[in-house]
Amino acid sequence: MKQNFSLRSLAAASLLVCAAAAPAYAAVIDFDDIVVPPTSNHMDTTVLDYAYQGFTWSGGAGGYSWLVSPAAAAPYLSFPGVATHSGPNFAWTNGSSDVSLSASHTFNVDSFWARDLSGTDQAVAHGYLNGVEIFTRTLRMADTYQQFNLHFNGIDTLTLTNHGNLLIDDISISAVPEPTSYAMLLGGLALLGGIARRRKGAAAQ
Repeated sequence: MKQNFSLRSLAAASLLVCAAAAPAYAAVIDFDDIVVPPTSNHMDTTVLDYAYQGFTWSGGAGGYSWLVSPAAAAPYLSFPGVATHSGPNFAWTNGSSDVSLSASHTFNVDSFWARDLSGTDQAVAHGYLNGVEIFTRTLRMADTYQQFNLHFNGIDTLTLTNHGNLLIDDISISAVPEPTSYAMLLGGLALLGGIARRRKGAAAQ
């Protein structure tokens, strides 16, 4: 009976370690899961939900700074050529000079793909933590998609400032494990070690 209990405890501890060691998420936000209602004039677009993918998306008066459209709407929106980097949808800034995404927890922004069709040759990316700017990067824009590798780690807000229509796709974001996750991981490892020692002692007896 004791052996069965030890095996169950070992399995439970293993699950605890795995859960604590795993990151909360690591994802590419590509906007492709959004259904854009069609319109009669083919200028299909929708306002990005403020809580999309667990982030707060903001910027601009009236909240119309983050818009999402399908590639098929691009010619009608005066965006020549392919308007997505991948998939059916892309996000754009509606000419706003300041857009951001934020969360109540810290996260990493590894990279994203973007292009600018307004003639503006640059945008600026800002990474904030608790209201303090800890990263700044000037991005040289073009009228074709480029990948911008930011590696803004441990921020709670990403802000993009620009002066035209910035088209954005495939934002690569990962979570920063909370300190409690590390504590759970250490606790799980200690539990595994204790069970292993008990089983070794029982076997010796």
